[in-house]
Amino acid sequence: MTTQALPYSTGWWQRCMNIPLLRGLVGVLMVFGPIPLTMLFAHKLIGKPYAVIWPALLAVGLSAWGYYLFVNRIERRPLHEFSSTGAGRELGMGLLLGAVLVLLTLAGLALTGHYTVDGMHPVGGYLFLPLAGQILVGVSEELVMRGVVFQVTERALGVWAALMVSSLLFALGHLFTPAASNWAFANMLAVGVLQGALYLYTGRLWLCIGAHIGWNVMLEQGFSAVVSGHEQRTGVLSGQVTGSPLWTGGAFGIEASVVTLVVSLLAAAVFLLLAHRRGYLRPAHRQPV
Repeated sequence: MTTQALPYSTGWWQRCMNIPLLRGLVGVLMVFGPIPLTMLFAHKLIGKPYAVIWPALLAVGLSAWGYYLFVNRIERRPLHEFSSTGAGRELGMGLLLGAVLVLLTLAGLALTGHYTVDGMHPVGGYLFLPLAGQILVGVSEELVMRGVVFQVTERALGVWAALMVSSLLFALGHLFTPAASNWAFANMLAVGVLQGALYLYTGRLWLCIGAHIGWNVMLEQGFSAVVSGHEQRTGVLSGQVTGSPLWTGGAFGIEASVVTLVVSLLAAAVFLLLAHRRGYLRPAHRQPV
């Protein structure tokens, strides 16, 4: 899974890049940096309706290019995490897994009397408009958290430290909305562990990228639910989540619900066990299977 980055020898830049914290910060900037710049300028240059889709897709490409440059020029290692072997299968499995986890969460809320479906919206082109943004979020966050942060930390401190650091930063990154709460932080921390477990299971990023996108798409376009405290959009089904914030997640949405926490932790435990059986939790250099 993780391969040793080649050592640097001389020069101030090379010596700086030997410091894991600085190398990680450079990687984050190279992946995230193009996104706000692309969205800012593209929205001024591209007219509607294309401004809804193309800026996000362009940002995905530039973010992925930034990650490639980081791995190739800064870390100087093979791009094993994007191996084409089984890529389509793992991406598809991830999309399905994300959707299934949403269904399990809503089923748990329904069984406890906190969720009911009360209608269905007409299916139309509006359902496809948010997809580019969902792809951007899923790809860029996984490139940063599991691609840059996890791998840089693992080489410096080991796999368990990498899992905790990447999960903690993932959770902190979701606290910039007014709706964020302590429960939201706990849930995002659990989701971060799950995403790290998915990465550890295969040694590639396809599965965790697919799960990230599948969760967001099913939650927002499938059930018209709030995603991470952001503006609610219209999806296929309309439902009501009722009860205390412990169950509903409050304004942050069901991603701050105790049911989501339980589902995420159980799924994380399953994939950590599977990764352990493959020997991926040992402090050794690993290759994808």
